Amino acid sequence: MHHAMGEHEKETQKINITTFPGLEGLIDPISQCITVANIEREYFGLQVPENYSVYAHLFSLNNQAGAVEPVGGEYVLHVYIANSLRHRVVPEQIEKLDRLKCYLLHVKDLFPSYSEEIIFTPLRVEGILANDFLPQSSLRKEAREYVLHHAAGTRDDLANVIPHLVEQFPKCGMTVIRHELDHIDFMESTIFQDYRRKLGNVADMKTKYEEGTGSIYEYEEANTEVIEAYCFLYTFMESRALFFTHTKAGFNDTDYDAVAKQVVRTLSSWYVENFFPQNILEYLLAPLELNGTINKDTATYCRHVTNIHNFDARKYRYDLKLVDESLANDIVLRSLERWKTKCSDLATGLVPVIRRIFQEDPSRFTRAQEKTTYKEFLAACNGN
Repeated sequence: MHHAMGEHEKETQKINITTFPGLEGLIDPISQCITVANIEREYFGLQVPENYSVYAHLFSLNNQAGAVEPVGGEYVLHVYIANSLRHRVVPEQIEKLDRLKCYLLHVKDLFPSYSEEIIFTPLRVEGILANDFLPQSSLRKEAREYVLHHAAGTRDDLANVIPHLVEQFPKCGMTVIRHELDHIDFMESTIFQDYRRKLGNVADMKTKYEEGTGSIYEYEEANTEVIEAYCFLYTFMESRALFFTHTKAGFNDTDYDAVAKQVVRTLSSWYVENFFPQNILEYLLAPLELNGTINKDTATYCRHVTNIHNFDARKYRYDLKLVDESLANDIVLRSLERWKTKCSDLATGLVPVIRRIFQEDPSRFTRAQEKTTYKEFLAACNGN
């Protein structure tokens, strides 16, 4: 059932929105995007998420435009402005963004805990010395040389790019806001909360093994349970969010064939081949790293190969002579490929289901979120 636009519009939510220094001009546009997305969700009969805040970053190092992070009983909706607008900026601006990202990566290679705020903010202070960019006590020679050499150009690029991003976001920022809001809604479902319980079980099994009261097999089994749940939940969650992103509320002439094809393309090219494997790999490696079955160079090699298409793949450094190629191939080319195939097969089955629900009655999603098993969840989605 589709409601008339604005029929159930509530008072505008007061959402706390924080930004990277210099992006404060995005607070109102982001708030407006949230308001529009909430009206659209009400039109479809979908839940309007609550209990979240928003942080607008400059970059995501793994090419994400947005992400949702559960924090206690609330969520943080992360928007990565440069990533979400990359396809909208001119080549000259893309070159500047790439130089900024390269600078960020070089410094984070040496100081992994430094956020982009710590790295970039001093560059915006007029007259600050290059030697003041990072704490003297923690600077190694190569870091100091890199900072001294690139600071002036990075400052100029930052000053040039930020106003351009602030100007462009209101024109095309709805996509990432729509997408991530749908994730927050789905993360409130009973089956996703059970997934979070499985994550907690993995942590418990690791602690028991380290304390000598658990076995590596229990820990491996707990990780496998997480992967099983991850494949279904994230394939469904990303498929649904993509449909919500591309299905315009209030229009009766939506080309669902075109939307479905777009969803399948995005799932196949980005999620199944890139994003999902990055996360699944960590659960495959965890038991092997915990009991010493795999050495550091082999594990890092697996991560590098899996993340090869990401801008920050360079951070994975290893000695190829110390890599156990047989073990790495077993992990990446066999185990990981099997899970990728599972995600692909799930997408093939789930996309038509989600398409039909959006065409017939998207409010079924809301009713399904109370179900405790995948079977009951899908049955409720189908109106049973």
